Amino acid sequence: MALVCAFTVYGAAQPQGSLTADRRGRMRHSNHASLMAWRSDIRAAMQVHVPHIAHALFSGPLAVRIVFAIPKPPSVSRRRLFPTVAPDLDRLVRAVGDALTQTVVRDDSQIVHWDAWKVYTDGPAEARIELWEPDAVVPLSTVNPFQQQGLF
Repeated sequence: MALVCAFTVYGAAQPQGSLTADRRGRMRHSNHASLMAWRSDIRAAMQVHVPHIAHALFSGPLAVRIVFAIPKPPSVSRRRLFPTVAPDLDRLVRAVGDALTQTVVRDDSQIVHWDAWKVYTDGPAEARIELWEPDAVVPLSTVNPFQQQGLF
């Protein structure tokens, strides 16, 4: 797999919330304002850190690797590495996929593989995102292609 780009988005990741109807009957995400700000942060970070692809939409398949680093609250044991509390990982991934739509890919349906983690950090909240161009079908019995590259 060939690395397309890698960048970091600083700030607390926002999950893609449930849809609710507003007073006019339009469907909106329950956390619309924070979600739209988070998507905007993803697009801005991508355009700043990898400007060579800022205006090129990929038409083929992509694989995405994300590590969501969440600040560890003081009440959590030092030995605990992974947050098992909200926000749900699948909602965080959906928000990133939608932010990449019309920014890197024409549609997030082009994403054929996700590798996503939530981890605690002693530092600030951030999301480290990598986009890969898969070059072959990876059978289930092989090693993780991201580990083969030695990046994480």
